[in-house]
Amino acid sequence: MTVLYPDIPVRDTVFDCYAELREKFFHIIVLCALPYALSVGLYIAADQIIIMNLIWLPNWVVQTLEVLVVNLIIQCWMAIALYRLLLLDRLEIIPDLSAAGIERYWRFLKSLSTIVLMMMPVYLLGIFLWLVLWSTVSILQPFVFWICTLVILLAFMRLGFVFPAAAVDAPYTLADSWLTSRAVNLKLLMISVPTIMPPFFVMEIVRHFIDHNYPMKLDAVDEYGSITLTTSYFIWSFAGMLLSFMIVIGLVTVSAIVFYIRTGWRPGATRVA
Repeated sequence: MTVLYPDIPVRDTVFDCYAELREKFFHIIVLCALPYALSVGLYIAADQIIIMNLIWLPNWVVQTLEVLVVNLIIQCWMAIALYRLLLLDRLEIIPDLSAAGIERYWRFLKSLSTIVLMMMPVYLLGIFLWLVLWSTVSILQPFVFWICTLVILLAFMRLGFVFPAAAVDAPYTLADSWLTSRAVNLKLLMISVPTIMPPFFVMEIVRHFIDHNYPMKLDAVDEYGSITLTTSYFIWSFAGMLLSFMIVIGLVTVSAIVFYIRTGWRPGATRVA
């Protein structure tokens, strides 16, 4: 029997995303404050360790640990909390360390890891084409970047129904997500792009402002070999992490809304369409 899933109206859904962000703006700020502060602190700490060039701790290990902790622990925790705020209207500032909360996190993380591994060939192909075009037709590099970005974004949106489902403890698989999102490929892109692109433009304006008023200088090194923590250093650190968080918030919001519309899931439901 063919299941008829509700359609996703592009214009109304985009407006709903911004309406939801506006309505819950204060709660989102409160929810993201601690994860953001921790992420910036880890970024600065990792940068300082790298500059110190400790023999017993290779730089690639420091960078890898910093990325893993920020992206796979802090931002996953924040994303789950955001989904629960948007779908269940629950403000959970402190991570849920109960058995159910830990199971929820691992389910979320396993889904994310699977999707990342599935998209790795596209990412590697993009890098390869970027390097090839570097010395041949550099004008095509931006097109390669945006095509790969759109492909990865589309895959995330089609498979990403598992994320809000995991956050609200609804039984849902990657296969379910792929089936449910079938026939709305273009609509998912048309909804997600206007939601997550504004942070890029905002941060580009902020970057020009910071670059003009607080140029980054990495040649100020003290007697211990670490960077002097100047005002510009902190501003760049805060701005860079802000872009990452804004993108996560946008992706979470749009995926939560399309999951809600497409599956017909409602709070308290144990199954989805």
